[in-house]
Amino acid sequence: MLAFDLCAIPQQTHNFEPENSPSVPSQLDIMKILFLCTANNSLSQRLHTVLATSHEVTVEYAISDEIMISAATLAQSDLIICPFLTTLVPRQLYEIWMTIIIHPGPPGDAGPSALDWVLMGDDGSIDNPRELLQTLDHGPDQPGRTHWGVTVLQAIETFDAGPVWAFEQFPIDIDGVGMTKSEMYRGPITRAAVTATLRAISRIEDAALSTAHDYAGAMKSYSGCGLAIHHMTYSAYLKPRPDFGRLSVTEQLPFQGGRTHHRPLLKAADRDFDVTRHTTLQISRRIRSADSQPGVLSAAFGYPLYVYGGLVDEAIGQSDQPPIDIGETKVLATRNSAVCVATCDGKALWITHIRRPKTKTDKALHPKVPAALGLMQLGILQVEQVHQLHAPLLSRWARSSVITFQEVWVDLTLDTNANRTAYLYFDFCNGAMSSEQCSHLIDAMNHILEQHTQDTPLRAIVLMGGSYFSNGIALNVIEASTDPAGESWMNINRINDVVSILLHDFPQRRILTVAAVRGNAAAGGVALAAACDFVIAGSDVVLNPAYRASNVNLSPASLAQTRAQELSEMSKDFWSARSTRYHSRRHDFVRKVKPEQTPLRFATHRRLVHSAQYDEEELDSFDDVEYYEALACRRAADTLRDEIRKELGSLVAKWAESTDDMARAHRRGSVALQSEKAMAHVALPGIERKTETVFSCYYQPVEAPLTPPESPFQERQTAVLST
Repeated sequence: MLAFDLCAIPQQTHNFEPENSPSVPSQLDIMKILFLCTANNSLSQRLHTVLATSHEVTVEYAISDEIMISAATLAQSDLIICPFLTTLVPRQLYEIWMTIIIHPGPPGDAGPSALDWVLMGDDGSIDNPRELLQTLDHGPDQPGRTHWGVTVLQAIETFDAGPVWAFEQFPIDIDGVGMTKSEMYRGPITRAAVTATLRAISRIEDAALSTAHDYAGAMKSYSGCGLAIHHMTYSAYLKPRPDFGRLSVTEQLPFQGGRTHHRPLLKAADRDFDVTRHTTLQISRRIRSADSQPGVLSAAFGYPLYVYGGLVDEAIGQSDQPPIDIGETKVLATRNSAVCVATCDGKALWITHIRRPKTKTDKALHPKVPAALGLMQLGILQVEQVHQLHAPLLSRWARSSVITFQEVWVDLTLDTNANRTAYLYFDFCNGAMSSEQCSHLIDAMNHILEQHTQDTPLRAIVLMGGSYFSNGIALNVIEASTDPAGESWMNINRINDVVSILLHDFPQRRILTVAAVRGNAAAGGVALAAACDFVIAGSDVVLNPAYRASNVNLSPASLAQTRAQELSEMSKDFWSARSTRYHSRRHDFVRKVKPEQTPLRFATHRRLVHSAQYDEEELDSFDDVEYYEALACRRAADTLRDEIRKELGSLVAKWAESTDDMARAHRRGSVALQSEKAMAHVALPGIERKTETVFSCYYQPVEAPLTPPESPFQERQTAVLST
């Protein structure tokens, strides 16, 4: 429960006392808080975890104005928070409910691309955005801002322009190693957002108490169990103090990062680069400012492609291989499926991933895949060229002494008590571990095991992860495969090999295993950590196990049997009738398909009114192969019935044309009605449904001569109809 300040309640004035006035525990009951989100991302999940310890929090996806309004009504919200929202809040909400927006920028900054602009090099000195883009394109590289911040402001009719309830700031180095938009968002932005939101809630609570007789409405009282509980309503007409938008929460200082502006959407094409005239730093900033959405739309490899990565390299001059020319781009090296390209200033940078652009005929986005893999799939690079350009590190397992692309490294240390410890780092993009990356990790573990001898034993191995700890298998790589089921099976087996070493090989040698979870983890990444003897997690880490409850004995004696049982069960997700649940969810996740509704396990306010009290994932039938077999039969029958109706309708229409005009008109009307009824029938889920991209503002269709792969929905429909 958040505390409020009794000394701040005035008798005849609306002025606030300083926030450091003496306080006592609050008499208010738990707040009902509604999250409105475009997507339930890392920030909203972290904030939910923090607030749920003291308040009732429920989530609704901002799919439409009507859905957002109904959610607020059903939830009977005291407060609406928008941690990640890319659309305007309906007037019907912010005029009734206190609604606050979390904007990833300091007060005065506005627009949908706040982080993109600052990482591109916007230091606030130029007002006009077109002029700024010209300067960033042609001018010398400037240091950029020294600070950035997060603002918690009240929703009004204009984006990011409402009264400020709190803001927090932090220092930044836009050219620091690993400083990408996604890393900045998951790290300092999320931490600052939590700090500012907690303070904003406390201030709103204080303001409601201090102005109760004018704005806050009646204080509802409840009694029970001998306790009097007062429930305060929080009016949308509460006003924050002016200094809330001038002084940061922690340091009580004005924003230290320069002038702020309203900036427009920074589109992917606005960041395009030319390796023949842009410096390494310019290109790196453009790419890192677009990670992970939307990427830089560039024709550097001959076709329009979204490119990702942007790590400046200081070591590639050590490679003796001649470069390969792709148009004006010189590919200098490859390593772990990333490619290194030359720039006009004699330096180089790494492109780690690419995504084919969406064309007008594509129903959804293409997967984001490792650069070398994607370029080979498009025929831009050949397998022989990738091998020819391979640039190994000088030391395979030690951390490189210069900045270069390196996913895995080992640090062996010796403490004062002569205990040797191996720290294993694995920094994979988005925490996803493909079959190849799992093999790389296994090689590193085997190297560590080789360092353990009778004379120089290892005491422990510590899994350090990277910016993410791990998110399990690489769904994008799987989705891009010509055989997603087969690639899934290989990936699951290989990540199980990693877990097997942790559960068997290290304990067999009496080496302790520790998971140091410094970044978010999900799915198989949580299982990877749980396989260790000890798990130590950062206080701001978000864990998403994504597995249903299980009771598995992982003792060494039963390890082989347990693994066999697990893989036997998981194989059903790839090849049995139950595979539809995995393939469809993977497709929607990778291709960022906009959800049609909020899961009930998030939108708890809908459980009481929804006809189904549980999500599909919460039911026992979710694991039942026979249920999916019966469902497939019903869907096949429905599809066949629809086809028969359409065929009969066509035959009847042709027959009607041979009769007199009146009969033909009458029968055509009947056939049309029959056809409408047939079209209203529900077909196989996902086959005919309209797919809309979550970040549609970024991914406008382009004219590209690239043929997309056949949709897995079409493959499933063909398979069902053939049965």
